[in-house]
Amino acid sequence: LLRKHLLGARLLSVRCDGWERIFRLDFQNANEMGDETRKTLIVEIMGRHSNIILVSENGTILDAANHVDHSMSRVREVLPARTYSPPPSQDKMDPPSVLAAIRAGEPAFVKRLGASRNVELSLLDAIRGFSPPLCREICHLANVDGKRSPSTLTQEETRRILFHAASLIERILAGLPSPSLYRLDPNTRQWTDYHAFALESCGYRVQTPTLSGAMDAYYSHHIAKNKLEQ
Repeated sequence: LLRKHLLGARLLSVRCDGWERIFRLDFQNANEMGDETRKTLIVEIMGRHSNIILVSENGTILDAANHVDHSMSRVREVLPARTYSPPPSQDKMDPPSVLAAIRAGEPAFVKRLGASRNVELSLLDAIRGFSPPLCREICHLANVDGKRSPSTLTQEETRRILFHAASLIERILAGLPSPSLYRLDPNTRQWTDYHAFALESCGYRVQTPTLSGAMDAYYSHHIAKNKLEQ
């Protein structure tokens, strides 16, 4: 399908709106009549709900890797000929707003920390675009057990969490990534994770020139490992 619609097309832009893990790749090419057309490939990275959707210039879905009908989701359908609509927005604060709230000492973000059953989940549910490894990193740097209930935090522990959350967001906003591979200790060759940033909570770190290189090394290792186990 992508070969049919995008072969020879020119990539115009890559967008990621609103700190959501949804990427839009805008392409331009010519149709059978020679007229210029635009199509957008939308990649939604949302765990088991992840999808890749090809959309026409007028917003109509041409096809998707995973079809979702009304029986599977009452929120939205992802089917050919339907109009594309993004996943429903979650009630989260974007990182710049979180940083501003922490610097200003506003209680809005602190109140959100008590919304879930543990500290890590509270951070995950509060900050848009954050992943579990980033939330674990904040708790690790703050020397707080991320599985604890937010109601058990002392004022000093809450202060440390806010400080390290702000520091991590500042690193992200500065746009200075440090692509890395991780393993449990220096003596093993088994990669356990990769990330765009240096994270102390992930174990022994090996810096790589690019994030793509880190991803290739991680997945090549695990594919070979799975084949051997099978």
